[in-house]
Amino acid sequence: MKGNLSSFQVLLAVGAFLLSHLHFFNSTTQRYKDCSVPWVSHASAAAATASGGGGQGSGKRLRIALVSMSTGRARDPAAAQRQSDLNARSAEFAGLLDITGPNKRAYAALHGYTFVDASELLDASRPASWSKIPAVLSVLDSYDWVFWNDADTVITNTSLPLEALLPYTVTHLPYGSSSSSTPQEPQEPGGTGDAKALGADAAASAWGGGGGGGPDLVLTADSTGVNAGVWLIRGAGCAWCRAFLERWWGMEAFVRRGRGDTRSGDNDALKDLIARMASSELAAHVGLAPQCAFNSYVWRPSLRNWARYLAHPRRILTGLWQPGDFLMHPAGVRNKRRALVRALEAAAAGMEADAEAEAGGEGKAAGDGAALLPSASTPPSWGDAGAEGEKGGLLGSAREAPPTAAGGPGGRGRGGAAVGRG
Repeated sequence: MKGNLSSFQVLLAVGAFLLSHLHFFNSTTQRYKDCSVPWVSHASAAAATASGGGGQGSGKRLRIALVSMSTGRARDPAAAQRQSDLNARSAEFAGLLDITGPNKRAYAALHGYTFVDASELLDASRPASWSKIPAVLSVLDSYDWVFWNDADTVITNTSLPLEALLPYTVTHLPYGSSSSSTPQEPQEPGGTGDAKALGADAAASAWGGGGGGGPDLVLTADSTGVNAGVWLIRGAGCAWCRAFLERWWGMEAFVRRGRGDTRSGDNDALKDLIARMASSELAAHVGLAPQCAFNSYVWRPSLRNWARYLAHPRRILTGLWQPGDFLMHPAGVRNKRRALVRALEAAAAGMEADAEAEAGGEGKAAGDGAALLPSASTPPSWGDAGAEGEKGGLLGSAREAPPTAAGGPGGRGRGGAAVGRG
C-alpha cells in the first residue's frame, strides 16, 4: 500500500509538472493578458479627438527621448577598466548596446523620437547600472518624457508608440500645485508602499498618478517588486521628477562596490525608495503599468521560477514575453546575447512587415499594435544560439556615430520568466 501511494504521488507530481509546462508554453500562442495602462493614454486621447469623440488634444507632439548605455564603450581605457573592476558581471553586459542600439535607434526614428546613447556618462565610482540616473538627468529638461531602457532590452513590437503608455494631460501641473515642492519624507516600512506589497501585485489601487496630470514616473513590477531596468519619467517642467532622481542617486548605502557583489544595488534602492514613499506622494506621482506593457521577461527554468509559476500562474504569465509584446527584457538570463539576437531577428522581420504594410497603404494596426513577429504560433527559440554577426538593419553595429548624451531634441521623423531582476 505504501509503495502504491508513493508511486501515485510521483505520478501526481509528474502530471502536475507536465500540465504546468504545457500551460506555460500555451501562453506563447494565446494572448489573454491585458497589457493596457490603467490611465487614459496620450495615444487614446489623440485617437478620440481624431474620430470626433469629444476629446481635447494637447495641441502639440510630445518630445520623447529613449536613453540607454552599456559598459565596454568608453573611449578612455582607464575608465573602461574601472567599469570592469566595479562590475562583477561586466562581461555579461559589456557591449550589449552594440547589439541592441540599432533596434532602439530605428524605433526612435520610426516614431519621431530621439535615441540617446549615454555610454560616455558612465560613472566610474559605482557599478554601471547606477549611471542610468545621471544619464536621464542629463536630458530631462530637453524632453517632455524620457524612456530609460537597459541595454539588454529589445523592442519587439515597433508599431506600438510610447504615447500608448504615457498619461494624457492637457496642461501639466508642476509638482507643488497640490502638495509640497519637494519629495516628502519617506514612511517607515509597513505603510501603503510596504515592500511586501510591491513584491506581487504592487497595490495598484494605491498607485495612480493622481494630481490631475497622470503619473510622473511609470514603472512595472515583477514577482520580486519594481524593476529598474525599464521605466518612463516626465521631463521638462517636472520638479518632482528631478528631485526623485537625485534622491535615488543619493542612496549610497545601497551601492555595492566589491567584485564579489553580483548586484549593483540600484534596483534594491528603487524598491526601498518606493516602499518608504509617503502614500500621498506615491498616489500623486507614481504609476504602475502591467509588466507586459513594456517590460516582458524571458522564461528561465529554475526551481524557484517554477515554484513562483505554480503558485501564481496568471501573474507570472502576464510578465512573460509572447508575440505582440512591446519589449523583451532577458532579466536574469546569463547568455543575454543569445536571447537578444533571437529577439532582434523577430523585431527585424516585424519592421520589414510594417514597412511593407505602410508602402501598400494599409497603415498601422489600431489598439495596442499588431504583433510584428513572423508568426504567433512559432515564437523565437531563445535557447538556440543565433548568429551574432552583422545581419544589416537592426542587427548591424550600433556605433554609427559617436555617442551623444546631452543634446536637445534631434530631428523629428514621421508622425506620430527570468522571473527576477536584471
